[in-house]
Amino acid sequence: LTALCLIWALSPVVVHPGQRWLPFNHFPLEPAPLPLYYELSYAVQSASSLLYIQVSFGVDFFFTVVMILITEQLMILNARLAQLHLYAGGGKSRAAATRVMTTAATEDRDEMYEELCHCIDTHKDIMRLISFLDSVMNPIVLTQFTLSVMAACLTLYQQTYSPDGNSVMKSASYLPTPGIQVFVYCWGAHSIMEQGEAVSAAA
Repeated sequence: LTALCLIWALSPVVVHPGQRWLPFNHFPLEPAPLPLYYELSYAVQSASSLLYIQVSFGVDFFFTVVMILITEQLMILNARLAQLHLYAGGGKSRAAATRVMTTAATEDRDEMYEELCHCIDTHKDIMRLISFLDSVMNPIVLTQFTLSVMAACLTLYQQTYSPDGNSVMKSASYLPTPGIQVFVYCWGAHSIMEQGEAVSAAA
């Protein structure tokens, strides 16, 4: 992404030297009386695009990593519940399960009950973390989706009236970016939902 931003920023100077093109088209056009207007506009557009990409994707992938962590915690909890279920004889016949329970020592039953309590407490902690993440992510993700859709629409609208093939290629290279951002959020949320259903089934 950094390399893509650098290519985007340097392409007007390399492809159209001396024509005072900017990385992004903007309105109004350059007013002649203002000194260094072109140079300042070029620097602001290049720096802001690089900063936006880094901040935007940094936030996106931070939330994605948190969702992956929650998914892994649910997978571990699912495995613990499955082991507890097998230990209690849940996968055997009723008679076999009865024999296991009658021959089990009191310490084993206490240990199994304690492990079940730990699993319940862990599940409560995970659900609190999911609720907190949901409250933090909601406004950020909604803003991110809105800005991504607006950026994609403006990019497509701009290229409708652009005769420059180089500009079309730059815009085409940018358009997958909003799709990647939407994908990582949907993938992380779907993984959490799957593992949450698996925990319910294991319990």
